[in-house]
Amino acid sequence: MRLLLFENKNGEEYSSNFSHVINVLPTKIIIDRITSSKEGRKLYCNYSYDIVFIDFVCHEGEELMDFIIKSNPLQRIITISDIHECSLRYGDTFCLENYSKERLLRPIVHKDIIKILTGKSFVDNKYANDLLLLELRQIEKTITFTYSSFEFDVEKLKFINTGERTYQTDFFFIVEKLNEYDIQYSSEQNGDIRIIA
Repeated sequence: MRLLLFENKNGEEYSSNFSHVINVLPTKIIIDRITSSKEGRKLYCNYSYDIVFIDFVCHEGEELMDFIIKSNPLQRIITISDIHECSLRYGDTFCLENYSKERLLRPIVHKDIIKILTGKSFVDNKYANDLLLLELRQIEKTITFTYSSFEFDVEKLKFINTGERTYQTDFFFIVEKLNEYDIQYSSEQNGDIRIIA
């Protein structure tokens, strides 16, 4: 299996985690990591890729994706993104149905990559037409990736504290992210964080 991974120059943390997950899998996978559209076009013309991962946030990522779609409309492409406007405008399946393009929200976690490599399609946006839920899903992925004392209950719109201490690092991290996204919330005595929708 051969993968092409285009990520902007600021994405090193994510691509190194991506590479680490790939390297521990019991299969031979070649990853060509690139940071420029020009380099990506050259490699794409020289090799056949099973999956192309593109950081869609930067202009060069868009250029590379356009080139690949024109060269091979059936190429499996998975975009890596923190931006939700496209899903809000067209819905989460539009790109999959029209361009064979799927989406992966940051941070990239082990189970995401395993699902992608073992499944036929992968759409990370469970709630792609609701910006609030997309942002909350992204916070959930980040705390799952880095912390283990909070879980997100999508039905109750609540981050549930499963740890022993009430106010710990992950509590403040979640609050910081909620403030960054301008999401209203209240904290409860037990350390749970309830979203005010």
